Amino acid sequence: MEENVLKELKDTQLLEGYRSTGDNRYFQEVFGRHKQKLQSVCLKFFRRNRSLAEDAMQNTFLKALEGASQGDIHNAGSWLVRVAMNSCIDIHRKERAAIFESHSESDPVLIAAVANQETQQTETRIQELIQRINELGHKQRVCLKLYLEGYSYREIARMTRYSEKEIKSAIQTGKGNLKKSFKE
Repeated sequence: MEENVLKELKDTQLLEGYRSTGDNRYFQEVFGRHKQKLQSVCLKFFRRNRSLAEDAMQNTFLKALEGASQGDIHNAGSWLVRVAMNSCIDIHRKERAAIFESHSESDPVLIAAVANQETQQTETRIQELIQRINELGHKQRVCLKLYLEGYSYREIARMTRYSEKEIKSAIQTGKGNLKKSFKE
């Protein structure tokens, strides 16, 4: 198959082509289309630690390659973002476990308590963030939630009928309002 033909296919067609033929070029085209967004997700997660972000990208590619042959994927972009986030979380957990192992002479009960406390704090912060997002105005809330799920401005525009300019403004304003609410 020629490269020009691949570029003209939709993500869903490429994934179906990969599932039916096993030809990696289909998957590589889909992954390449979303690679920049995935790198951004990984870099943000690891606060610009390029080494860990690169590890997460490699894991994302491998997990997505495996997952693409198994499931029916309707939105490749958001699915790949989810795979990337899960890869980042897995690497973060391994890094944290390595830190605890390096302190093996420490009290194991203390280590377990610290790990449990971190998990509870993270869950509490996530719940608080969700609550504050739900307190935003309708347009900000809808656009921000879809954006956080990995949808592009263009995809959000198709789903909501807002213009891309309105969506960008709603997301930026929503982020600003969230920052203000956390500072208060």
